[in-house]
Amino acid sequence: MKKNYGERTLNKKKIIYVIIVILIIIFVIVMGILYDNNSNLRDFMDKYIFLKEKYENNLPQIAISSSNDINVYAYKENILVLKNNLLTAYNSNGKEEYTLEIEISNPIFETAGNYLCIGEKNGEKLYVISDKNIIWQKDLEGNILDIALNTNGYVAVVTTGTIHKTIVQTFDNNGKDQFYVFLSSTYVIDMSISQDSKYLAIAETNFSGILIQSNIKIISIEDAKNENSDFINYTQTNKNGDLISKIKYQTKDELTCVYDNHIEVIKDKNSTNISDLQQDETLFVDLNNKIIKIIKKDSHVYLQIIDNSKTDDIKEYEINEPKEIYTSSNAIAVNLGSEVLFFNNSGWLIKKYYATQEISKIVLSDDLAGIIYNDKIELVSL
Repeated sequence: MKKNYGERTLNKKKIIYVIIVILIIIFVIVMGILYDNNSNLRDFMDKYIFLKEKYENNLPQIAISSSNDINVYAYKENILVLKNNLLTAYNSNGKEEYTLEIEISNPIFETAGNYLCIGEKNGEKLYVISDKNIIWQKDLEGNILDIALNTNGYVAVVTTGTIHKTIVQTFDNNGKDQFYVFLSSTYVIDMSISQDSKYLAIAETNFSGILIQSNIKIISIEDAKNENSDFINYTQTNKNGDLISKIKYQTKDELTCVYDNHIEVIKDKNSTNISDLQQDETLFVDLNNKIIKIIKKDSHVYLQIIDNSKTDDIKEYEINEPKEIYTSSNAIAVNLGSEVLFFNNSGWLIKKYYATQEISKIVLSDDLAGIIYNDKIELVSL
């Protein structure tokens, strides 16, 4: 009987291939564990393998004459520069992509998904942009104080300066009026529109009494549009002295609310306290798609990233005490002065940026950051 040496050789090759694949998988798993738990190895790999360290004057730039006469914002993969009623978009290489005429000199920017809303602070003009086009614009009655936007392109605007003390107007993604809410004795602190465009949440505060009174109202957009008398779906009046600062729908039906002393989540008309801000020294709190905290404990400073539905799952990173924090939907920039740390919402370091001078301002999207100096904007791709 003849021996099939070809088949034996083939089987040996398969075995060697399988062994190599298994060894590669084991190596990747081991390196991942070491990267996650060994800070020295992580720093080495970030610098020499992943090339996460970036330096001033070695990145794409946008030349500017002065940072005092322009307004800069990060939108998706572009840096936007508004000057003399012209909005210019630059890509990550610093090349001009497109321009739009925007008759605004003191802008409020808000972005969500593919949409960008620009309002004239203390003015009347409002623009909504998607990708490279103005999809609608309006001149409103009264003076714009604040705007909110969701990923479907729905917009809420706070105005004042009419016969009413404060008005909250809501528009759909085509610019069609949905409803008005008139406030006579309270100030709007923040607003958020649910991801499914069913609800508008308003955080308001009454400063007229001896003690500050903060309230949260959740309005059914459909009921308010149809002028149903019970359009307020939920109202929460908080303890005297609790000061609301931020609210955000982080999921379809969960509203995260930040107070001066705690964070709570409202869901199905029930409120749950998820974080005590007095337990540790809290230096900073913000909301993107996660809860972002800077805390100090035992003389150490930490960046914490918390999921409001899994509050026991905290991503923590020790840092130096920051000068300022910036957030986009899924990115965080920590300004340490002449160094910036960029993280994603999973807690992984994306980039480190080193400057030769003090950094005073940063603009941030999920894809791109702009480091603003007096004569240039340096671009950091994320």
